[in-house]
Amino acid sequence: MSGVVADDAGHDNTNPPEIHPVYAIDMLQNFTMPRVQQVTLSGVWRGSDNGTYYLRQIGHEVWWLGLTRDQGRSFANVFHGTIRPTGAVKGQWTDVPMGADGAFSGGTLLLAGDQADPQLSTTLHRAGQTGGFGASIWTKIYDTRGAPASPRPPVSEPPA
Repeated sequence: MSGVVADDAGHDNTNPPEIHPVYAIDMLQNFTMPRVQQVTLSGVWRGSDNGTYYLRQIGHEVWWLGLTRDQGRSFANVFHGTIRPTGAVKGQWTDVPMGADGAFSGGTLLLAGDQADPQLSTTLHRAGQTGGFGASIWTKIYDTRGAPASPRPPVSEPPA
């Protein structure tokens, strides 16, 4: 457990300082400053559904894990899409049952960026969907370095 030690003034004076847990801290990036090399869609995004979306771009493919603030208990989803020549991202999403009350749905999403080059976009807009996806706007919180995909190990044949 990590957190801050707080002196809760206002309680009766017999309470010693308490540890208040900190589960997550989001760091916001100043996009007016120079950005990291190899800018991609990779990074952390905030959805208009109050979810946090962890995106990874590998070439023209985009993957994400989307979670609610309650660590995915309300909803969690995954997405796999491709950046099209128009700059739009089209792909499939599905819910992941991380909580007992989590949603169970899936469908397609078409996303459009706020820049002609989608990799420079700091906002994505839902341009089309099936399956009733909750978010309609995603805003980038911060970039992560656009690392190339790890090479896949060769598939070995089983011994005869």
